[in-house]
Amino acid sequence: MLLFNNVKLGRDEFDRMAPALRTEAVLLAIEAGGKPVDIAEAVGRSVSEIFRAASEVHALRLSGSIDDDHPKCEGATTEVKGARLKTLSKTAQAILSLVAAAGDRGLPASTDTLARAVGVGPRHVNTSMNRLIADELVYRLRPPHGTAPTIWAATEGGKAVDAAAGGKAS
Repeated sequence: MLLFNNVKLGRDEFDRMAPALRTEAVLLAIEAGGKPVDIAEAVGRSVSEIFRAASEVHALRLSGSIDDDHPKCEGATTEVKGARLKTLSKTAQAILSLVAAAGDRGLPASTDTLARAVGVGPRHVNTSMNRLIADELVYRLRPPHGTAPTIWAATEGGKAVDAAAGGKAS
């Protein structure tokens, strides 16, 4: 998964990615200043396929008991939340708690800001943020612009996982 790191993808790597990861990779490449034409050339796709990947929306189902009409996983069961908690690292859980505590307005934060806030190195933040995004526990509420950092928000599933872990947000 791509987020804060400069990673080169070729056609084979792009083809093997899950559709949700392809969408995230394209959005992050564009956010980092990549031109759709250059992205398309790098991954051996047409520009229209890149735009299509960027516009796709993906929903995560944590179990068969999720309310199918709600893409943010509001109906997650306690068992699923408990299982998800066991897979989050301490850093990921700390970041999730910060983001969830920020509420619906989101948490403006760069890699360095998050690293200082949770007391780890930027590399650990990269790994944890990638995991939180892949698990659809946090999402980009607003991409960075100018000198303003990305604003992160917790999904309903992320808020539920944080609450189950004893987080401050509910």
